Amino acid sequence: MCITQTRPTRLTAIVFTTAAIIWASTLNARGDSGWTTWQSLGRMFTNPVPGEDPFRLSTAIFINSNPIIVTIDRTGKWMTVREERQGFWGPWYFINYLRNPFSYISMTTNAATQPILFYRFNDEVWFVEVIHPGAGAHGETQWTPNQSLGRPRDASPNLIYAMRLSDRRLAICFTDSVRSTIRCRIRQAEGTWGEWTASTPAPGPIGLSLTGQLDSSHRMHFFATSADTLYELPEGGRSTLGGAWRTIGRIPSGLRLAAPMAGISEDGRLEIFARGSDNTMWHVYQQPSGSTWSSWESLGRPPGVALPFGFAGDAVAQNVDRRLEVFVVAGDSEVWHIYQTRPNCCWSAWENLGHPRSDFRLTTELRIVKRRSLKLELFALDQQGTLWTTYQQ
Repeated sequence: MCITQTRPTRLTAIVFTTAAIIWASTLNARGDSGWTTWQSLGRMFTNPVPGEDPFRLSTAIFINSNPIIVTIDRTGKWMTVREERQGFWGPWYFINYLRNPFSYISMTTNAATQPILFYRFNDEVWFVEVIHPGAGAHGETQWTPNQSLGRPRDASPNLIYAMRLSDRRLAICFTDSVRSTIRCRIRQAEGTWGEWTASTPAPGPIGLSLTGQLDSSHRMHFFATSADTLYELPEGGRSTLGGAWRTIGRIPSGLRLAAPMAGISEDGRLEIFARGSDNTMWHVYQQPSGSTWSSWESLGRPPGVALPFGFAGDAVAQNVDRRLEVFVVAGDSEVWHIYQTRPNCCWSAWENLGHPRSDFRLTTELRIVKRRSLKLELFALDQQGTLWTTYQQ
């Protein structure tokens, strides 16, 4: 099982399936943006417990320019990892089994650029991080023991979100739904954790709607949706949460917004994407001054296909030439994408990235990562726990 290059600029797509056979197909571009077809190159990890469907959530990151995938099963008890090393995919292995379920995971890199994974367990925030990455095709990656960061006395963690800051600091944050606040702990580059800090209350409930993004000045911004409104919390100095919440426009009357996604355009302006209750994709972006925002604009939906409201597994990333590209799972259970036709401007029509087989059903989130070549790679898990991926050519 390896990544190969069939001709200049054409890479294979990597997929794992529960079938015990090897699948192969010719690589073809998907639309003008040049994505490969889906392929299967081997068998995926089997259920750790008979009768339990594996893998509900996933996250992806790069370790030494190779992808590492972390998933949890539907019971919320098994945390499982798979890594690519020097062009070969290693076997699945466990880094956690917990007696009580944990629902949310978030991964970023630490000051040593190694993966660090955060999760919610027993009403606290915990983490585990790589201390020695695997060497070669059969090397073993070593992770630290599980460590608890606790929680504030007056708040319980809900959705968690981790981010590596520009000065090698780490931020782990969560939404406090009861008080509509965000709580964060910051770890300095030398590994020292600060205390939990709290934002001011948002103008509306934030619940499970939270995303973050560093702007062109390396300042953190949080975004949360509440009904028909998007709220922004900009960084307020090194305390991270010292800023004041701002309201970023309203979409047309009668519509509601799902969980937002944040991206950054080639010129440094932040751009936010969210599904609307009309089953289409909406976006809003900073004006050139950076202090004001545009009106909400609809990006429509794939032809004849709805974008079911409330699904929060979409992904956004920057292409090699810094054009933004958005990926969704539509109502037909297929992957679609839309992209800027040139940096900072103009959007393509929706294009279909399809699915690997006729019985393919995608029910979990998409994850997009960037190779050393700056080409994008898309990962996904289906309802049977099968891992799929496709590359830009």
